[in-house]
Amino acid sequence: MRSMWKGFMTFGLVTIPVRLYSAVESGSDVKFNLLHAKDRGRIRYRRTCEVCGQEIEWKDTVKGYEYAEGEYVEMTDEDFAKADIGASQSIEIKDFVDAREIDTKYFEHPYYPEPQKGGEKPYALLREALRRTGRSGVAKVVFRSREQLACVRPDADGVILLEVMRFADEVRAPAELKVPGDTGIEEREMDLARTLIDHMTAPFDISSYHDEYREKIDGILREKVAGAEPAARGQVPTPTKVVDLMKVLQRSLEERTRQAAAEGRPAGVPAGRGEKRRVSADDGGEALRRVAGGGRGRRK
Repeated sequence: MRSMWKGFMTFGLVTIPVRLYSAVESGSDVKFNLLHAKDRGRIRYRRTCEVCGQEIEWKDTVKGYEYAEGEYVEMTDEDFAKADIGASQSIEIKDFVDAREIDTKYFEHPYYPEPQKGGEKPYALLREALRRTGRSGVAKVVFRSREQLACVRPDADGVILLEVMRFADEVRAPAELKVPGDTGIEEREMDLARTLIDHMTAPFDISSYHDEYREKIDGILREKVAGAEPAARGQVPTPTKVVDLMKVLQRSLEERTRQAAAEGRPAGVPAGRGEKRRVSADDGGEALRRVAGGGRGRRK
């Protein structure tokens, strides 16, 4: 990994020298080029100067602010740093909050801070203090000439994770969305839905998930390269109608129960996902019997 930032992480008067590394990568994406539909020629984008017409390399570009039409003032990295030298070189933890209070919709990009020489002990102290108290730090940091909000929290892998966050005014409020309340939900529907959820519950294991869509794209590409016409994969889902909701829930639960019985495992443990809450195959039948018997009526 290559570091993208060097500075200090601070809380109170404690200062930890760190380097920052991106915690994610996207190198596995399928890459496509834009082509001219007529002759399959490659379409390229070039940076050209409006004054001399020459193609310009990134190393020869500078940032400019247009203060009047056609008039620019140049801004260098040193100029941006002068706005607040301390902020441009530090991850300053402003507050500590209960980790559960931060809504995940504010998270944008994760980074790994790595302690540098002399910062190992305060790094470990901060990590363990956060872990034992269940707190996360709310910090400010300047990246790429812009102040960012960030969450500092301990990760399950024994490292500190810094999550760059969006400010409140950058997240749209859902007030304009038309979403229903729980009016009309019957207890027998809720019983069946909860039982189905129990049957599908397992410990979270991120390695058990993979990009199936990309794999199908790879298959289609191989077929087209071989000169074959690829067949369509999957099927288009259809919305569940209100009148069919109970039947769909019942079929879903029956399918999970049959699948578990065929594989010789408890019905509440999805295939290849470990065990968390054991739910016997009889639980599905019991839920269906409750539904058949009318449940407990409509929710008040």
